[in-house]
Amino acid sequence: MGDTLVLVHDSYPTLGWNGRHLQPARLVAAALERGDGREGGILAVAPSDELRAVAGEVGLWDNGTRR
Repeated sequence: MGDTLVLVHDSYPTLGWNGRHLQPARLVAAALERGDGREGGILAVAPSDELRAVAGEVGLWDNGTRR
Protein backbone atom coordinates (compact mmCIF):
# COMPACT_ATOMS: atom_id res chain seq x y z
CA MET A 1 0.00 0.00 0.00
CA GLY A 2 1.22 3.53 -0.75
CA ASP A 3 2.46 6.14 1.67
CA THR A 4 0.22 8.99 2.85
CA LEU A 5 0.88 12.18 0.90
CA VAL A 6 0.97 15.70 2.35
CA LEU A 7 0.38 18.82 0.26
CA VAL A 8 3.32 21.13 0.97
CA HIS A 9 3.28 24.88 0.26
CA ASP A 10 6.97 25.59 -0.15
CA SER A 11 8.75 28.95 0.00
CA TYR A 12 10.37 28.09 -3.34
CA PRO A 13 7.75 28.92 -6.02
CA THR A 14 9.65 26.91 -8.65
CA LEU A 15 8.82 23.65 -6.88
CA GLY A 16 5.71 21.84 -8.01
CA TRP A 17 2.77 24.05 -8.91
CA ASN A 18 3.62 27.56 -7.65
CA GLY A 19 5.36 26.12 -4.62
CA ARG A 20 2.76 23.44 -3.92
CA HIS A 21 3.83 19.82 -4.23
CA LEU A 22 3.02 16.41 -2.78
CA GLN A 23 5.47 14.70 -0.43
CA PRO A 24 5.26 11.41 1.49
CA ALA A 25 4.34 12.16 5.13
CA ARG A 26 7.36 10.20 6.43
CA LEU A 27 9.73 12.45 4.44
CA VAL A 28 8.04 15.62 5.68
CA ALA A 29 8.41 14.36 9.27
CA ALA A 30 12.09 13.56 8.66
CA ALA A 31 12.69 17.03 7.19
CA LEU A 32 11.10 18.76 10.19
CA GLU A 33 13.13 16.75 12.72
CA ARG A 34 16.32 15.70 10.97
CA GLY A 35 18.54 15.49 14.06
CA ASP A 36 21.41 17.70 12.88
CA GLY A 37 20.59 20.73 15.02
CA ARG A 38 19.00 22.53 12.07
CA GLU A 39 15.41 21.38 12.54
CA GLY A 40 12.88 23.77 11.16
CA GLY A 41 9.65 24.43 9.43
CA ILE A 42 6.12 23.81 10.48
CA LEU A 43 3.40 21.34 9.66
CA ALA A 44 0.02 22.76 10.67
CA VAL A 45 -3.04 20.55 10.46
CA ALA A 46 -6.28 22.20 11.52
CA PRO A 47 -9.96 22.35 10.59
CA SER A 48 -10.59 24.98 7.92
CA ASP A 49 -12.70 27.10 10.28
CA GLU A 50 -9.62 27.51 12.54
CA LEU A 51 -7.30 28.54 9.73
CA ARG A 52 -7.28 32.25 10.60
CA ALA A 53 -6.33 31.53 14.21
CA VAL A 54 -3.47 29.27 13.11
CA ALA A 55 -2.31 31.73 10.44
CA GLY A 56 -2.20 34.49 13.05
CA GLU A 57 0.37 32.49 15.02
CA VAL A 58 2.55 31.51 12.05
CA GLY A 59 4.84 33.88 10.18
CA LEU A 60 6.70 33.58 6.90
CA TRP A 61 10.41 32.91 6.86
CA ASP A 62 12.58 34.61 4.26
CA ASN A 63 15.86 32.85 3.62
CA GLY A 64 16.99 35.55 1.19
CA THR A 65 16.53 33.39 -1.90
CA ARG A 66 15.75 35.34 -5.04
CA ARG A 67 12.31 34.53 -6.39
